[in-house]
Amino acid sequence: MDPLSLEQIAALTGAELIGNGGGAVTGVALDSRRATSGSLFVALPGARCDGHDFADDAAARGAVAVLGTRPVGALPTLVVEDPAAALAVLGAECRRRSGVRLVAVTGSNGKTTVKELLAAMLAESGPTLATEGNRNNLLGVPEMLCRLGAGHRFAVIEMGANAPGEIAQLTAWAQPDVGVVTNAGPAHLEGFGSLDGVARAKGELFQGLPRQGVAVLNADDDFCGLWREMAGARRCLTFGADAGQFRHRGHGSRLELDLGGGWMAAPTPLLGGHNAQNIAAAAACAAALEVPARTILDRISSAAAVPGRLELRRGDHGGWLVDDTYNANPASLQAAIDTVTGFQAAPWLLLGAMGELGAETAEWHSRAGRRARAAGVERLWTLGEAAAPAAEAFGEGGRCFDNASALIEACRAELPADAVVLIKGSRSAAMERVAAGLTCTEPTREGEGR
Repeated sequence: MDPLSLEQIAALTGAELIGNGGGAVTGVALDSRRATSGSLFVALPGARCDGHDFADDAAARGAVAVLGTRPVGALPTLVVEDPAAALAVLGAECRRRSGVRLVAVTGSNGKTTVKELLAAMLAESGPTLATEGNRNNLLGVPEMLCRLGAGHRFAVIEMGANAPGEIAQLTAWAQPDVGVVTNAGPAHLEGFGSLDGVARAKGELFQGLPRQGVAVLNADDDFCGLWREMAGARRCLTFGADAGQFRHRGHGSRLELDLGGGWMAAPTPLLGGHNAQNIAAAAACAAALEVPARTILDRISSAAAVPGRLELRRGDHGGWLVDDTYNANPASLQAAIDTVTGFQAAPWLLLGAMGELGAETAEWHSRAGRRARAAGVERLWTLGEAAAPAAEAFGEGGRCFDNASALIEACRAELPADAVVLIKGSRSAAMERVAAGLTCTEPTREGEGR
């Protein structure tokens, strides 16, 4: 954030400034523990605590003022009715002042991988801000926008949503130059009601682009036609195996891309055919911002897996672990299964619950169990009651566990030395505990491979 005075922020947000002193604001902090010198601490009410109670802690860490609903502590306070709404106004203003070329990324799966790939491609052409962690919602996006300043040339902003209208709101604040929807799948169905509802919510990004904006469409997705309609007269680019512009074939070390000038080798360490699609999406966005093809290919070859997303580890049983624990929905689970069935050894699947599937939660898990059996998975062990229908539908080789410790101990006792183990689940399942418990802590011997 370029420096702003408290008076400037008060004028922007309609806040009443209470108290004197305080230096220029050079950043925002939504957590007092993240406050640093020059921070504006945003005091938000929470389910378990009130941010106003932590104003003194923020001050001790260098915060110069508080944005809240009432005066607190010794710091000057910008008093507003809704601190979250004021934060959004401030974020939108920081974006406007920055003048960066901004790409917004949304979709049911692949958002973070596309974001990281694209940020690496753009960074070769100038300073680039990319969404950190899970700051992709109605609070996180304004927080990221507040970090923009004159020193940036590009920004890649990830957008998530749990209900219709949220992507439209995020787009209005971020004002993207380029927008991409990676895909639409059965995720967050509780909020969207149906797969069509998911697709329309993601397409709000295209409706909100400025008239000169570029919409990047997944030509392989069943909703591509809908998204093209939602993009209206805006320029559209397509990516995918069947795309007319940015095409891909093969994956991993055999990946090839056509960026408009014919097929070129684009080997990558990223696992899975779905990552070929993610790579093509990032390449299309980079090309829309005139990144040279050579830079795009170089960044693809040096890409690293995002932690918890098909991250390959050596297990303490001697074989490979594929840590895909960051999140899960039916589509991303199928993509992960497709990836591990490409290994020589028959895979095991350790599955935690897939969340936010609404009334059809049990059926989605049963379907996952049947698909895992058909794909050649050798064992399917589940953690928790919600995931149990997957093991039951899997049949012989399926097993249910109530706690992570029991699952880990059973794996240590029964995993063959050459087994490939896929570990998957939604954030609420915390399957990273299982991955950590089964990861080898010894250094991998040089020369070992898949």
